[in-house]
Formats: sequence, structure tokens, C-alpha cells
Amino acid sequence: MPVIAHIVLCVLMGAVTAMIAVLVLRRLPTASDDDPTTGPPPDAHTPDENAPDNTAPDETTPDETAALGGAASELAGASTTAPPTHFADLVKPRFLVGLGIMAAVVTAIATTTLPAALWAPWLVLAIGGSLLACVDGATTWLPNQIMYPTWAAMAAAVAIVGATAGPWSAVRLLACAAGWGLVFWLVWLLARGRMGFGDVRLAVLLGAGSGVSGWGGSYLCLLAATVLGAVWGAALALVRRLRDRQVTTTSPASLRESAGLRESVSTTGFAYGLPLFLGCAAGLGLQGLLPV
Repeated sequence: MPVIAHIVLCVLMGAVTAMIAVLVLRRLPTASDDDPTTGPPPDAHTPDENAPDNTAPDETTPDETAALGGAASELAGASTTAPPTHFADLVKPRFLVGLGIMAAVVTAIATTTLPAALWAPWLVLAIGGSLLACVDGATTWLPNQIMYPTWAAMAAAVAIVGATAGPWSAVRLLACAAGWGLVFWLVWLLARGRMGFGDVRLAVLLGAGSGVSGWGGSYLCLLAATVLGAVWGAALALVRRLRDRQVTTTSPASLRESAGLRESVSTTGFAYGLPLFLGCAAGLGLQGLLPV
């Protein structure tokens, strides 16, 4: 493909992805940890009303007690229940530009690494995968309203690969999708609530995309995705630990500051989807540099 046509294709994919995001995100329902189908966040707890009160008598003045109580309520509310997620709030220039750039870069990696007969799965991931990864990075949610249509598009892409590159290529894509799904399903079981099942669904998509470059290429993508996901999770765990250590005093100002800090760093889960997607795309790009 000529360089100019290649650049136009990448820019077009970025623009189309941003436009689809505007249409989809404005129509998504609000997500909340209070949803009865999802239950409360993992770190939520309920006080025991029958537990003995061994606290020392309160020696603060009424004004100080009221101030401390309000700040503590803010802190407790921030730590147990995340505020509802309004996906329409993501429709801002910064998010859309970042999403468009990601889609364009993924398109560039796929179209320079793979033959045209194998582009279809990664064109699906450039749009649907980029949107899912960016939404997950911003909210820690992977909405099924985006996931399942992307699955359907990937199924069509696998059929296209089977028609253009041979039926065994399509079988390899399905086998890689199943393998990735199994691996991350086991990780989800072992994580015990620290990883959402949406990441397992996303892994199935990434597995299908990784299979276009062969078994070795799929393994490299899996390795890159898991390594980047592990580093990402460790970094977020460190941030949370440092955040929790900020609560060293009981003054109203420090409690309010801690409540704001808890709201700025999600307490309901890690956004593994973003590093998994970026790791898989990086693995595909590395195949042009490493013998696979």
C-alpha cells in the first residue's frame, strides 16, 4: 500500500473510532456499584451494631465533632461505594483525541506487520478494542453494550480471514481466542475479585486478533499483555497503599483531603483492559523485530 494511502487509512480509522465513541457513549446507561447484578465493591463492609464500644470518651467540642463527622462520612462513602459512572461524561476532546490516536496507531501496527488478507481482526480491534480499553482505563468498566457487538464484528472478521487466507487460519484464530479466554478465566478465578470478568471477555477478542500471525505470534502477544498487565496492577496497588497512608491525622481537613484522594483512585477494581490491549498490540508490533 502506498504511504499516503496508509496514512489516510490510519487517520480515517482514528476519526471513525472517535465518532462511534460519541454515538455509543451518549446512549449507554449509567453504571453503578449499587447495581443488584454486580453487588457492592470488594472492599465494602458493614459495621457490626452489636460489637462493644471500646472507644475513649469524646473530648472534642460540638463544632469539632460535627466537622469531623461530616468529613468522616465523606471518607467512608468514598471508600465503600464508588459514584455512578456516567459514560456520556467521557465525551470530551481529551478522551476522544486519545482514543483516535490509539485507534490510528493500532491500525498502523497491524497494516505494516500483516498481509492485507489478515487485517480484518485487527481493524475490528482498532475500533472496538480501542474503545473498550479507553473506557476501561477511564472508568474500570467494560460495558457489554460495546463488548458483544465487538464480538460479533470479530466473528465476521474471522470468517473473512477464513475466506481469504484459508479455513485453517480461521481455526487458528478460534483456537487462540479459546486459549486466551481459558488463561484469563483461570486468572480471574485466582484473583478472587481483584479482576473483573469483562477482562476475560476482552481476552477472547485479543486472542482472536493475536492468532493472525501464527502460534508463536499469539504467544508473544499473550506474554506482552500479561507482563504489562502485571506491571500495571502492581503500580496501581502501590498507589493505593500510598494513598491509604495519607490518613495519618483526624483533622477535618485531612479527612476531606483523603476522601478526595480516594475518589481520584478507584477502589472497586483495576482497569486491566487497557494494559492488556496495549500489550497485545505491542506484541504484534514486536513481531517485525523478533523471529517468531
